[in-house]
Amino acid sequence: MTKVLFREKQRFNQLWIWILIIGSTLITVIPFASGLHQQLILKEPWGNNPMSDTSLIIFSLSTFALMFGIIILFCILKLETVITENTITVKYFPFIRKGRFIKADEISDIYVREYNPVSEYGGWGIKGTSKNRCYNTRGKLGIQIILNSGNKILIGTQKKEMAKAIVKKVKSKL
Repeated sequence: MTKVLFREKQRFNQLWIWILIIGSTLITVIPFASGLHQQLILKEPWGNNPMSDTSLIIFSLSTFALMFGIIILFCILKLETVITENTITVKYFPFIRKGRFIKADEISDIYVREYNPVSEYGGWGIKGTSKNRCYNTRGKLGIQIILNSGNKILIGTQKKEMAKAIVKKVKSKL
């Protein structure tokens, strides 16, 4: 078994993201809940051109499911990076469960760098193209990997000093 040199697990736990997600959910769900109450309980049509009761129920429940599904997704999203002497593994649960494995002999260069997630990759998550991919959840610091093929992979990290030390060790073996 190969010794793990570096392991990091990250989640979307920034307050501003949760305010945005929960705020969007409330802004979306409350009017439909009110409409359901008005049309089904008070027996007053909801809106100028009201839907049938069945359509309102189906549309409202679909909207509720979608919004709560987004909340659940953000609760379970997890970026995990594992670096050994031979491989770098990136998992982004639930989208990349088994992991993306990068063998040491595939790497031409590796270093820690600052980046701008929005201007360089369009935000956080799994971003970029197949030639320039980014996996991140927050921040602006990442482990940049240049493959022998010329493709680039950036993995976000919150452990600056530890990442620098491990990258130095991995780089010395290239």
